[in-house]
Amino acid sequence: MTEQEAEARKFDTMADVALAYMEGVKAMAMIGMHEANLHVMNELLGTVKQRQRGGLATGLDVARLEAQLAAERQREISARYDLEHVQLSLIHLLALPVGISLS
Repeated sequence: MTEQEAEARKFDTMADVALAYMEGVKAMAMIGMHEANLHVMNELLGTVKQRQRGGLATGLDVARLEAQLAAERQREISARYDLEHVQLSLIHLLALPVGISLS
């Protein structure tokens, strides 16, 4: 391998690591956003159930919100998977031991 090829490979690796790092930052932000959404939606579900007991909301309102809550849980799980995938990519790119924590 020539010196130019080695230099190009080094810069490619640096770019890959930087991109993976930014994807990790994004995944952590997405997890935080989904956790906040879940908190708000759980509070809203309690309010809607209370309104249902008072006759101001229907079972359909509760079911709709429960479906939205389940979808949000799935999005949070997906964001956690994305973070784990990025962490494994960084470990591979940096040639770190597999069991290392990147927190």
